[in-house]
Amino acid sequence: QALSLPQEAKGGAGPPQSPSSDLKSLIGVASLSGGAAATTVSDLLLSPAPAPAPAPGKPILPVRVARIREALALAPGQNLVATSREAATTLGLDAGGALLPLVNRVEARLAELGLCS
Repeated sequence: QALSLPQEAKGGAGPPQSPSSDLKSLIGVASLSGGAAATTVSDLLLSPAPAPAPAPGKPILPVRVARIREALALAPGQNLVATSREAATTLGLDAGGALLPLVNRVEARLAELGLCS
């Protein structure tokens, strides 16, 4: 003889819930304001992470690139990427890759040459 389970034990009454409603129930979000909580959950899940703060004692990137430009007497007025790539090329370094590692490589080479600390 087959056992009959109550509807709640079979997964609840009605159609299956959407993933967003499952998420809301998992984190305990109650929408008492007509959907405002759902927007807040979506905003939290979809918003980009804040930019990391600069390392203590190390200047922000535009200041670092300006020091590189001055050390190599490069023309002012270029953006950070163009200045950093020109500096790398001037020093015989690979000018490809992401900006922060590029600036780190250029600064390291300038320090080796005694042109920048």
